[in-house]
Amino acid sequence: MPENLTRREFIKDLGALGAVAALSPVAKFGEAGSDKPAAIKRPPFIKEVSKPTIEIDWAQVKRYNETNTCRGGFVKYVGQDRLTKLTQIQTDNLAKFLKENKPGYTLKDVALQSGVGTGGAGTSFLGPRKARTPKDLGVPVWTGTPEEASMIVTAALRHFGAATVGFVQLENETTEKLIYSVDPDGKEMKIIDADQPAEDDKSRTIPKKARWVITYTVQMSEETLARAP
Repeated sequence: MPENLTRREFIKDLGALGAVAALSPVAKFGEAGSDKPAAIKRPPFIKEVSKPTIEIDWAQVKRYNETNTCRGGFVKYVGQDRLTKLTQIQTDNLAKFLKENKPGYTLKDVALQSGVGTGGAGTSFLGPRKARTPKDLGVPVWTGTPEEASMIVTAALRHFGAATVGFVQLENETTEKLIYSVDPDGKEMKIIDADQPAEDDKSRTIPKKARWVITYTVQMSEETLARAP
């Protein structure tokens, strides 16, 4: 808090800021968006300056090589032998903790971490298919009730950013109509008796035995949508 600002003035400014935020106009769908950046309403005790208040010797500042970070170049700081040893310790601990069903390292935890770690999903109907299976990890497959499974899936999707999550049962040909006949990319969606899902250049196959659909929504920003080109 600046020395020339009293506590009463600070609280008063915060209240005024809240009022300004509540009364500020917001672009709505259908309105023309401005081509200029929106002005940021800052409290009066925040000042803009032309240069940093702490002196910087710009002659000493160089563009940074990202490979020198621990993420990009950890081996540079610990050496290959040490990195290999640490990686092996990590692998051994994960296998040990997973088999012990240690909290934070259960099959459910590892599956969630694997989903987060992909960074992005492929566009294939069959998914990225890169996650290690329980068989790969050397542990039994997870088993539980449909209610428990839905709670796990819901928690994971909400963690990934979904706003709502739902489950739909394809009981008959009527509910199967909820599935596209042809996807937006022009591929036919077949629901037939098959052992496994499949995809080729012209179609996608959903096995008849796959009776549950997981649906989710992702909340998007009205502010950015209103300013879409």
